[in-house]
Amino acid sequence: MEDAVSYTLESWDPDVDFDAWYTDATGERIRARLDSLRVRTVLEIGCATGRMTAQLYPGRDRRVLAMDLDAGMLARAQARGLPDVDWIQGDVVNLRPEDERLRPFQAILCCSVLHEVESPSQILWAARALLAARGVIFVTVPSASSLHFEGHPHVGARGQSYGVRRLWTLDEWARQLTNGTGLEVAYAGEMMAKPWPNERMATLDPHLLAFLASYRGPGGALCFFELEAR
Repeated sequence: MEDAVSYTLESWDPDVDFDAWYTDATGERIRARLDSLRVRTVLEIGCATGRMTAQLYPGRDRRVLAMDLDAGMLARAQARGLPDVDWIQGDVVNLRPEDERLRPFQAILCCSVLHEVESPSQILWAARALLAARGVIFVTVPSASSLHFEGHPHVGARGQSYGVRRLWTLDEWARQLTNGTGLEVAYAGEMMAKPWPNERMATLDPHLLAFLASYRGPGGALCFFELEAR
């Protein structure tokens, strides 16, 4: 079943909101991994306005199929004029098998998506069916162990308004990502130190933000996974 759009450009702009900090740091890390793995075909699930998409392809002989549920987000993404990128509106669970753009992808991205959908396992099972042999699925989700929760994780009013359904630790996510999905965890870790809520983080010096974005370890704001088919 296709999940409903939980927000639009009218309620949340991912290029203006502080959440762009997460997008940029995640995209930089994934791009480095794609380069090291020599990935040439990528499916991005939940591309929003294409901010991360723009980081994935330049000068790398890489073809990207980027998808999102919201037409407004997708229109903004298409307006970027990115070569070697195809765009599709819809849900990975309901892709048409006859779509000639579908292929076994060497890498699939599912970043900041699974904490908002009804069935993460359904999304991952559908993604696995599109994964090439020895391919990898990159997943990022908010971590319940993030420093800014101070040991008391909760979904705040902001998260609720954007459709956040769950907040789990790294280990809890690892179990869910492999339960009934046909996938196994090749790598799991936390990234990006976030000592305070977004409102305060947005006031910090850009150099300090860059330092916090480079953090890898316990207490990170995001859980970062690389998944492979069993």
